[in-house]
Amino acid sequence: MSGLRVGQSFQTWDDAEKFLNDYGKEKGFSIRRKRSETLSENGCKSFIRVNWECSCAGKYQAKKALNPENHRNRQSKVTNCIWKVNGNFSKKSSLITFTTIVDQHNHPMTPSPTTTIAKYRKLNKDMTQFIEFCVKNGISGAQPIGRLLKGKFPETKIYQKSLYNAIQVAKQHLIKRVQYDASDLMRYLYSKWMEDSQWFVESRFDGSE
Repeated sequence: MSGLRVGQSFQTWDDAEKFLNDYGKEKGFSIRRKRSETLSENGCKSFIRVNWECSCAGKYQAKKALNPENHRNRQSKVTNCIWKVNGNFSKKSSLITFTTIVDQHNHPMTPSPTTTIAKYRKLNKDMTQFIEFCVKNGISGAQPIGRLLKGKFPETKIYQKSLYNAIQVAKQHLIKRVQYDASDLMRYLYSKWMEDSQWFVESRFDGSE
């Protein structure tokens, strides 16, 4: 992929962040948003500035425990890395542009980031939506969903743990939706009745439930 440079422009913030994620994946590190600024116009909020940093940025601060025996000797991944990119939205050009870049690290790059960095093992939005579609339509097994995902997204490596987690989340969403369908309908009907006196709503219950 092309290098990272000041002046690079993108149509959307999602495009800019995708480029940086792909860049980090290629080089062997991961990024995160440090801060963002928004502007409100006509009741709508939009990002005007976003700052990204390396996931190893910051200084390690040990959490104090009352019992010393509860301390664990675990090495933190933060190294106060200085890598950063600042993006700015210009109204004149209607584009997102990289205005500041510090493309340096104070730690070694991670080999095979797609398998060793958890962020890159996650399923993207399109894949999770497809899994939710499968679960809603009666396909909930990991093997059939996995085969369908490989057919629909042949260039993406699918990790079993990520697949299992996404299926469980989709099942939970489906259970909640089914559980509250009746109450949602009643609330909607009663709201219509409150708005218009010509509406007639009567509740009848079957049995103890």
